[in-house]
Amino acid sequence: TSSADYRFTITKGYVGQNQYASNYKNLKEALTSCGKDKQCTGVSENPNKTWRRTRAGDVKRSAKGVLYTKGETYQTVRLITEGTRAYIGYSPTYIGTKASNI
Repeated sequence: TSSADYRFTITKGYVGQNQYASNYKNLKEALTSCGKDKQCTGVSENPNKTWRRTRAGDVKRSAKGVLYTKGETYQTVRLITEGTRAYIGYSPTYIGTKASNI
């Protein structure tokens, strides 16, 4: 997927935790807005079919969510916590490398 000269990596089953408050009516509007904002790191498609831009930070599991991470030429690293466990997520390569508990 591309928008405003940026490419986005799609990761199903996750959304960003640090989302902007504004909702967008569709994915294209959200991606275009994110592409123009230097602080935006991606777009979260939430289970209720709303789209929000996200900022740097952690991601969380969401069975019906989709995370569109801005950029694809480099590997982004995310810390994913679940209960007492922590995982390091690498996008776009893979997600789920077990890290030490925090």
